[in-house]
Amino acid sequence: MGLYDASTSGNLLFWDYMGNFPWMPATVSAASPGVITAHSHGIANGGSFVFSNEYGGVAPTFSAGNFTGILTAAGVTTDTLDVTAVNTSATGNGMIRQVNQQSIPSGVTASFAGSTITLALA
Repeated sequence: MGLYDASTSGNLLFWDYMGNFPWMPATVSAASPGVITAHSHGIANGGSFVFSNEYGGVAPTFSAGNFTGILTAAGVTTDTLDVTAVNTSATGNGMIRQVNQQSIPSGVTASFAGSTITLALA
């Protein structure tokens, strides 16, 4: 979801994934696959999440794969998870957030009442 200051040719003022899941601090090990540690993350095996160092942190160095886009959790424990086929050769840190993908069919415009969206900074 993005908030612009004009309906066309506007500036992107705010963006984030929609939903009730918070951004959580995470560290990434140097391993094959790289292990992400985030205390009590709540993401299940097969669950979707995103990784970002947008709000601070240093991306790990990848020897195979990367952490771009929507990722699928594997090897999940209470505090750790990994992404199959993403190997890291140096540690890093950032933020992760669980996401539930929702498709909007072609030709449909999503709209929300002004009082139903709350913008908050991480």
